[in-house]
Amino acid sequence: HMFLHTYESNRRAIRSYEKVGFRALGKRRRFRPSIGYYQEIKMVLDRQTFIAEHGAKLGRADSRELIASSG
Repeated sequence: HMFLHTYESNRRAIRSYEKVGFRALGKRRRFRPSIGYYQEIKMVLDRQTFIAEHGAKLGRADSRELIASSG
């Protein structure tokens, strides 16, 4: 699995992550002295989802390599 965290207010980035196959796992309230409180979204992308959505765009050797290493 690959994880990322982003600001909930960063809608443009969230849409682009979702297009690649990431999905939201949840959100939490965070604090930074420089900006105060904010909502952070945790997103995840698993290998099988990525291969299913983007495997055809990879070369055949690359696709086989990803599938072999997913176990």
